[in-house]
Amino acid sequence: MRGTVVPFFLRTMVRVRRFFSRLMNRNFMVFLFFLFLSAAFWVFLALDDEYEREFDVPLELVNVPENVVITTPLPETFHVVLKDRGSQLINYHYAGLPKVTVDFTNYDRHLGMVSFPVTDITKQLVQKMSTSTRLVSAKPERLEYLFNFGMHVRMPVRLHATVKAEASYAVSSVRVKPDSVTVWASQEILDTMTAAYTVPVYATSLTASQEREVALQPVRGIKYAPDQVKVNIEVDEMTENEVDVPVRGTNFPASKRLRTFPSKVKVTFQVGTKSYRSITADDFVLLLSYDEVKDNADGRASLSLKSIPPGVSHVRIVPKVVEFLIEDVPETESDDL
Repeated sequence: MRGTVVPFFLRTMVRVRRFFSRLMNRNFMVFLFFLFLSAAFWVFLALDDEYEREFDVPLELVNVPENVVITTPLPETFHVVLKDRGSQLINYHYAGLPKVTVDFTNYDRHLGMVSFPVTDITKQLVQKMSTSTRLVSAKPERLEYLFNFGMHVRMPVRLHATVKAEASYAVSSVRVKPDSVTVWASQEILDTMTAAYTVPVYATSLTASQEREVALQPVRGIKYAPDQVKVNIEVDEMTENEVDVPVRGTNFPASKRLRTFPSKVKVTFQVGTKSYRSITADDFVLLLSYDEVKDNADGRASLSLKSIPPGVSHVRIVPKVVEFLIEDVPETESDDL
C-alpha cells in the first residue's frame, strides 16, 4: 500500500508545480505586455511635448579668393538653443543640423578682419529647419575671422620647454625640426615678431630619448605653416670618467715661469656613454694667472677650470689646491724663447 501511495504523491506534486509554473509564465508575459504598452504610451506623450535643447551648428566660410590667406578662421560651429516637440529635437540630434555658410564676398572690406553679429546667419539656419522649430538663442553674439593678402615671412622656431632627465641620466641634445616656419600675418604683426614660439613643453624624469609633436603657440591674426614641429630629445646614461690635466700658467712675463706640484691633477667628471670616448684631457683647461699668484706668499693656489666641454657635469679636481714656484727663466732660455 505504501509503495503505491508515494509515487502517486510525487506525480501529484509534479503536476501542481507545472500548473503554477504555466500560470506564472502567463502572468509574467501579460505583465511585460502592459509594461511595454504603458512605456510606449508615455514616450508618445513625452515626444509630443515641447522642449528646449542646445545644438552645435556647423559653420563654413565660402568664396574665399585664391590670394587671401585666412590667418584666424571662423569657429567650426556656433551654439543655438532650439524649441520644438521632442520628436523633432530627437531628429535634429541624430540627423544633425544643416550647415550654415558665410560668404567672404559679403563682408570683404580689405581691413584684414571681419566681425559680424551671429544673427546675420541664424536666418539662414531657420529657413533650413522645420517650420515648427523656434530659435531661442544663439552664441557667441559675434563671429569673426582675420585674413591677409599673402604677406608672410620665414621665422625661426623657439622652443618653450622644461626638459630634465632622471638622476644618473642627462639630456644630451634638444632639436626642433623644422627649425623655421612660414608666418602669415598683417605687416604690423610681422614687424613686431622675431620668432615663432611653441606651446609650453614639460618633459621631466627622462630615462630615454623621445620625439614629440609640439604645436606652435596660437596667436590671434597669425597662421603658421606648418603649425606644429617635431621636438627630438636625446637622453644619455651618465658614467664617470677621469683624465690627468696639466696645470699651466698664463700672462707670465717672459722672464718668469710657473712650476706646480703636482704638475698634473686628476679631473673626475660625469659624461654620457655616447660621449665617453670623445672627451680627453685636452678638452679641459686649468690655468693659473700670474696676477693671481705673484703676491701669494704661502706658495699655494686653488685651481678652477677655465674651460669645460659640453655634456660634462659634476666636475671635481683632485687635488683642488697645489703648491707652486715662480722661477726665473735663465737669459739663455729667454733668448731662445
